[in-house]
This record gives sequence, C-alpha cells and structure tokens, in this order.
Amino acid sequence: MADYLSDYIGKYVKRFESGDSGCLTFGQCGNDWGISCGTNQRILRYGIAINFLKKYFGEYEIVQKLYFNNLGDREVSYWLGEQYCSSPDEVKAAWIFCVYAVGKEEFERIEHEDILENYYNVTKKELDGFFDVEKNRAFQEMCFAGSIFNGAVAYANRIKNLLVSYQNDEQFFDLIYDSLYKEYKWERWAKAENCSYIGNSERETLRNLLNSKAIKEGGKMKKVMIDPGHFGSYYNQSPCDSRYYESNFTWDVSNRLKKYLESYGIQADLTRNNKDQDVGLVDRGKMSEGYDLFISMHSNAVGESSVNQKEEIDYPVSYCLVNDQRFQFDEVSREIGQRLATGVKEVLNTKQDGIIYLWTADWDRDGDGQLNDNYLGVLHGARLVGTPAVVLEHSFHTNSATTAKLLQESYVDALAKKDADVIADFLGVYQASTVTMTSFSLCDKTVRVIADSIAMYNDAAMSNKIGELKVGSARRAVQAFGLSDNRKGLRLEDGNYINAIKGVDVFKNNMKESVKRAESPDGVLNVRDFPNSYGSAVLRVLANGNLVRVIGECYNNADHWYLVKIENSTENITGFAAARYLKNA
Repeated sequence: MADYLSDYIGKYVKRFESGDSGCLTFGQCGNDWGISCGTNQRILRYGIAINFLKKYFGEYEIVQKLYFNNLGDREVSYWLGEQYCSSPDEVKAAWIFCVYAVGKEEFERIEHEDILENYYNVTKKELDGFFDVEKNRAFQEMCFAGSIFNGAVAYANRIKNLLVSYQNDEQFFDLIYDSLYKEYKWERWAKAENCSYIGNSERETLRNLLNSKAIKEGGKMKKVMIDPGHFGSYYNQSPCDSRYYESNFTWDVSNRLKKYLESYGIQADLTRNNKDQDVGLVDRGKMSEGYDLFISMHSNAVGESSVNQKEEIDYPVSYCLVNDQRFQFDEVSREIGQRLATGVKEVLNTKQDGIIYLWTADWDRDGDGQLNDNYLGVLHGARLVGTPAVVLEHSFHTNSATTAKLLQESYVDALAKKDADVIADFLGVYQASTVTMTSFSLCDKTVRVIADSIAMYNDAAMSNKIGELKVGSARRAVQAFGLSDNRKGLRLEDGNYINAIKGVDVFKNNMKESVKRAESPDGVLNVRDFPNSYGSAVLRVLANGNLVRVIGECYNNADHWYLVKIENSTENITGFAAARYLKNA
C-alpha cells in the first residue's frame, strides 16, 4: 500500500474493529475462542490469528512456538485447551512482540495487505458478475468490513441472497445493513434512529460515501510510453498508393492505442505533443523511464534489393530491445514483441506470420567499449533507462494489399485495439465486465458434457476462461443464474462456472425422503429460511436428538444443506438445516 496513512480501502471502517488502538487492540466477542487481535480483530478460532503471525513473522522464536491442531470447529467463546491450540495469553504475547519488532505502522500495513488479499479481494471475486463492489467508496468500505466480520465467501453470499430485492444503491446498502442489524442488534449496523450516538453506526458513517468514487489500491497503475514513429504529414510515402504516408498512420494509430489503453486503466503517454514535433530518437526512448513498456509504432518498407518482391513480402515484425549480452533479446521485450506481431497478423491477415528481430549496432553507442547496443535509437534510449521496448512494424506499406488496409479507418482502429488488448493482457490488466446478474437460485444438479468440449471460467460473467471440460465429463452444479446478456450459467461445486445452455445435459439430483436426527457440538441446530448461516432468519431451534423429515437438499457454494419439514399439531415449518449436523435416525 503505497500511501497507507492518507487513503486506503478500509480507512472509514477501521475504528469499528479496533477503535483507536489499531494493531494493539485485543478483545473477546462472539465465538472467538477467547481472544481477538489487532486492527482487523483476527480471532483464535480457526487458527486465524496464529496462522497470520506464522505467515508473516515466522522467523521469531516466540511465533514458532505457537500451534493450532485443527481438531474441528466449535462455536464457543472460551479457549478450548492446549490440545486445540496455544493459549490466548501466548498468542497475545507473540502478537505484541511482533508489533514492536517491526513497528506499528509496518505491522498495520501487513495486516491491511493481508485483509485485501484474503478477504476483500476474495469477496470481490465471488461477486464478480453479480455485484460491483467498486461501484462507489461506500460499497468498498462496506465489503471490506463485511468480509472480515462474516468471512469472505459468507459475506458474498449474504449480498447474493439479497440481490433479488435490489432497486438502487442506497436502498440496497440499507438492505444489507438491515440484515446484519436484524441478526445481531448491534448499533454498528443500525440506522440513525436506532443509535444512542450516530458515530457508533458504520452504516451512517458510510452513507455519505455512496456518491464518492471508489479508490484503486493493490498495485501501481501500469504505464506505457507510446512513440508515434517519425513526425509530420509527409514522411515515408507508399509506392503502392500515393495517399499513404507512414507518419500519418503512426500518429493516428498511436492516439487510438492511447485511448484503448486508458480504457483499461493504464496510463498511456506519447513522446510527442503534436504531429509535427520532432524529438530525437534516443530522447524518445529515454522518456520511458519509470514506465512498464515503450512501444514505437511504424509500418515497414522493403529495401531496394527486394523491390521486385514487394508484393510477396507481407509480415509484421517487432524489433526488440537488446540486452547486455550482444545478439540476445531482452526477455520481456521478446515476449511482448512476439505477441504484438502475432496480433497484427490476425487483424491484417498478412501472407507471412509475425516475427521478432534483433537489430544490433556495429558501433559503440554508449561509449562503454562494447558492441552491444541497439541499432534503433529509440530502443537504445529505452535501454539506457531500463524499460522493456519494442518497435512494432504493422507489416509493409510497400505491399499494395496491406497499404489498402492501412488507409482504412476500420483497420487502423482494429490494429490499435488489438495492440491495446495484447499489451493489457501482458501487463495483467483486465477490463471489468459490464455484464450483470439478473437472476440467481440455488440448485442441486448434475451436468454432463455432450459437446466435444465446453469452456470453464473462474468468474460469473464467464469472461475469464481457465480451462475446458471434455465430452463425457460430469460435474455437480450448486447455483444457477442468468446474466444481462441473456446467457444462463451454472456454478459448479468446485467454484468454477460454465454456460448452462450450450453443450451440456443438466438433470436434477433427486434424493429420497428420510428421517434424520439433530446432532450438533453445541447441542442446538438452527432451521433457517434460507440456506446460509448469515443473513437468514431462524425459523426453529432443534435440540440434539430431535427428529426431522428431510425432503430435499441443496448447496450454497460448497456448503451442504437439507430441506427439512417439521409438522405437528402446532407447527408446520419448512426450512434449511446444515447437513453436517443431521445424522441418520
């Protein structure tokens, strides 16, 4: 987190977890096994506090002595004993030691980065395609706090369960906090009229942020320096069509590339302020200092010796940066260069494939006594400031077919977009999907692939393909949903997503009715109106030994629930109970 003390996700909700004590906050509430620690109140239960210390501060002997035996979960507010884990006093002592060993500011930075990675970002990923966590600052803060309190997946499920009632941002904001207040009755989630002091309410603290822009965190913005090759309006005329000048093309395609990169959230700058400005070649490359990539935009031409073959020569080429070993590519430049050249081939359908090329100077450019410099001045300049660099030739304007395409706005725009897509993918920057969820339900179905293969995705918008399922493959589906582009999807038991329409047979898993007995480690089992431990109402409390009729089952993510029926002279209740606590009678 580059600027932790000025602004960061979680800034406005931090005090509701730790007050003014920050990373030296210790408390006990709920079922935390006797202690909660730090700015984000990591609990002893599940080994959360212990595992955090071991992950980041495992070099200290006091931390190495801590242990968590993972003997099974219990919902209790007291330490279960040394057979389970280190004592609250031992964990607190190790925690305090680590805070002072690295300093409070550094410790809180580590806490924050860990929450972003393992809670907030997990919630955001779970909701991808369903709900835009980063639509405004209030939603960011709300989800940061909720992912800590409920757990990342459980909080995402709380939001999914309420989405069917979404009307507008503020109404939905209140709906989420209403679900928390109804369940816990804490002022933290109350409306103003239910607070003894409005400052006690996280809800009211965040309400004014509903109209504030979300902030970006978790990494520096990527930066690309674009060099429109040459300058002016009449440089390098095509022998195939007198209307074509390379300098016009490079200025046009570079400005379009800038626009497309910016749509990805990438900072894109030009080496020239206007079309007619002439900047030295080495200076252009050096302008990329501190950038992630330098790219110089061009079209190519055959030499005098090949003029008779100009109609046959038709391929994109990336001239790539030379590293400190003569006749070797800089590896980053080589990889992005090949991807860019291949992309140009796809757009222009050139006769030959795109290639990469190393062009070294036969003299010592930088005066270090070594003949290991780039022939092209812009690449030499980029090398001097340590920036990966490529000169991209969008095939040859000495080929009549390619020249005709380079004169068409549609092709120029397509080239710019393709270049941007390749660069963004290489830099690991992806545009947020505009597809939203329009329907959502739980299910228990089997999916069998009948096509040769179907795509599998790791996001609900089904935009990020991670693999394929082959013909004959069978998977269990636990959620069904519809998207705003009319696609239907299924979430599989492993957390991945597939299209529910194309190439699959889907059939319901029907279970026979049975009678089961409640058997919970706490002696009681809640029957709820929705299969989720958070955000659902308790319809009935079963004591251990109580019998219920099981009439169905479903999955909420990977959590298994039974649909139970309780029917007698005074009751007629149908609800959901956690399957792991119902045993055969």
